[in-house]
Amino acid sequence: VLTDRFWWLLPLFALATWNRETTLFLVFARGVVALSRGGRWSLRAVKLRDIVEVAGLCVVWVAITAALHHRYAGNPTEAGTRIASNLHNLLRPVLWPAILSGSAFLMPWIYWRRDLISAPRLRACVLLLPLWVLMLLCFGQILEVRIYGDIAVFIAVCAAAILRAELSGGTESGTREENVAA
Repeated sequence: VLTDRFWWLLPLFALATWNRETTLFLVFARGVVALSRGGRWSLRAVKLRDIVEVAGLCVVWVAITAALHHRYAGNPTEAGTRIASNLHNLLRPVLWPAILSGSAFLMPWIYWRRDLISAPRLRACVLLLPLWVLMLLCFGQILEVRIYGDIAVFIAVCAAAILRAELSGGTESGTREENVAA
C-alpha cells in the first residue's frame, strides 16, 4: 500500500482475506494514500490507476468474503454486533488497561503525534485509526487480545517513526518510514 506495488499487494491481499476480513482496512488505506498523494489531501491527486486498484481490491475482498460466507453458511457463528458488551466493558475503568494494552498503550499517542511522521502516506493511514476502533467496537470483542494483531505492526512502525522524530528534533531523516514499513 505504501510503496505503490499493486501487483505484489494483490495476491497477498487475496491470501490474507481468506484468513481475516479485516484486510478491508487495506482497501481504505489504499484509498487514503491515493487521496493524500504528495502530502496534501486532494481529490485531484487521485489517478485513474488509483481508482482501478481500489476497485480491484474491493472486488477481490467481496468475492472472497462472499465465497467464505456461502461455503460456511451452515456453520454456527459468532458474527454480529458486540456494541452492547463492548460499551459495558468500557464503562468499567478497571478494564481500561487491558483494552489499551492491545496496542501497547500507543494508539492515542500515535494519533495525537501523527504530524511527526515524515512519510506522508504512513501519516495519512494513521487517520484510519478511529475507523478501526469504531469497527472494533461494533464487531470485535474489545477485551480479546488477538484482534489487535491486525494492527500491531502498523502501530509499531508509527511509534518508531514518531519516536525517531522526537529524539532527532524533527521529521526529516535519511531513512523514510515507507522503506521501514515495506
